[in-house]
Amino acid sequence: MRAVSLLRVAAEAELLRLRHMLMRQDAGGLRVIAAVFAVCVLVLVNVGGWQVLRGSSSRSTQHSFSWASTLDAKVVVPHSG
Repeated sequence: MRAVSLLRVAAEAELLRLRHMLMRQDAGGLRVIAAVFAVCVLVLVNVGGWQVLRGSSSRSTQHSFSWASTLDAKVVVPHSG
């Protein structure tokens, strides 16, 4: 009887240890996700600040679409006939 009782206590202790390890890993995973999110926010703030300091937030939008009109004019469609 005593061996069965000790075995049960050892199994419960091992389960508690495993649960504790899983809880620590979950918190570590959340920390990694939070760090990635923070880096993304910093990159976006940096790009936004660069755009504001450069003063090209409105001009860059106009410039980026101007190439589309020049490409439309240069498209050569082969004539079948």
